[in-house]
Amino acid sequence: MFRSPPLELFLLTPDSRTEDQDETARAANLQQVADYIDTWSAGNAVVVYGDTNSRYTRPLDKITVFQTQNSLTDAWVQLERGGVNPTVETGCDNPSLTNFCETVDKAFYRGSKQLTLTGTYFSYESTKFLQSDGSILSDHNPITVNFTWAVSNSFRQSGFWGGPHGNWFNDLNSIPASPKTSVITFSGGSRLDSIALTLTSGTTFKHGGTGGTATSLTLGSSEYWVSAKLCQAKYNDHTRIFYILATTSTGRTLESGTTTSDCTTFTAPSGWQIVGYMGQDGDEIDQLAFIYAPQ
Repeated sequence: MFRSPPLELFLLTPDSRTEDQDETARAANLQQVADYIDTWSAGNAVVVYGDTNSRYTRPLDKITVFQTQNSLTDAWVQLERGGVNPTVETGCDNPSLTNFCETVDKAFYRGSKQLTLTGTYFSYESTKFLQSDGSILSDHNPITVNFTWAVSNSFRQSGFWGGPHGNWFNDLNSIPASPKTSVITFSGGSRLDSIALTLTSGTTFKHGGTGGTATSLTLGSSEYWVSAKLCQAKYNDHTRIFYILATTSTGRTLESGTTTSDCTTFTAPSGWQIVGYMGQDGDEIDQLAFIYAPQ
């Protein structure tokens, strides 16, 4: 069964003044968000929007951080400026009668290998937000951005099992086209310490710690990893993955860890296979989901 591809939303409201120290502080605000996206949104579609209080013509604002560090697209730059960041300031009237001018309210976005996201429309909807006497309702021009989206036919994912602890990982960006799992490796004991798999391309993914006893299963050329049973429980007040059981298309299995009373099974839809992982880890596996690709 597929899970809907993740789309993460970030609302910005940084410092608003324009002295040098204000711009430096604002740049630090934006940098914090960019770093958070790198750490916790790897492999996911993202939309960052809001009152950034930043302009491209104020270099100290460093509003380009979302483009350069996170590979996000500014919908206004894309749709109204031909993909080129402005170098000359063009302030907007309010209400604005043109979309060419730049305001500090912005919308950045990116898709993922699971979710295609495309900005298709940008407009300052100023004339729609006026009082009966024609005066403005806000000191900012309201913005509309429309997106089209499509779910990929190349990669999907399962749901998650486990707890919200540890460090985020996501193999999606590193999985090559037309992947196939060739070796599955788990390490565990009382709980699931680590997980790994190797693709036929030679790419290997490994997550978790260094403890436990390792066990591996090498798949045949026409054999696929098609389902995984996971069991969770608490350890030191944190929910973790205690057990995993992998089942291939030929019925062979590989297990590790210790079963609990709280388990679920994720099964790739017919014609799909497991080729990667996403979740959170530390010394062990805290949370886990599986990435699917067609067989």
